Amino acid sequence: MAVPFGLSTTLFITLTNGQAVSVLWGWVLVSLISVCIAASLAEICAVFPTAGGVYYWSAMLSTRRWAPLVSFVDGWLTLVGNWTVTLSINFSGAQLLLSAITIFNPDYVANPWQTVLCFWAVMLFCALVNAFGSRYLHLINNICIYWTAASVLIILVTLLVMADHRRSADFVFTHYDASASGWPSG
Repeated sequence: MAVPFGLSTTLFITLTNGQAVSVLWGWVLVSLISVCIAASLAEICAVFPTAGGVYYWSAMLSTRRWAPLVSFVDGWLTLVGNWTVTLSINFSGAQLLLSAITIFNPDYVANPWQTVLCFWAVMLFCALVNAFGSRYLHLINNICIYWTAASVLIILVTLLVMADHRRSADFVFTHYDASASGWPSG
């Protein structure tokens, strides 16, 4: 749902390490890998349909001797992974909120304690929505989808209209320049 937000947090890495060609062909490569992973999980899901998901599949695809251990480890890794992703998203959201303040107050620089406090506020808000507003989650998801799509469209149109000059297609699809990365070429 928030792929553009996730991309924006690390976009500078590919722009300084190869520019547009790294972003475009990296996107294609990662998309192909993601489709392969989704296809393999869909195949496993078709063979072993269950609400348990990956920890059940791990047990079913393992030997009888190792199934309990593999399932246990997989379940815990999935849980810790979900915790980590949630914390990462909420921390990025807190940073985004604090960064938005600089639009109206350019002199504002958030202190680390303000970032952590904002992070806990985002965590509390998400917990309250999940605890008391679960009947509104469908509406919230739909609003987020349309908001994200509209934001991407507005940003793309604005960038295309406001650009002083444009690069050729050859430059965009083939020019590799990592000189801004700090690493030597070659």
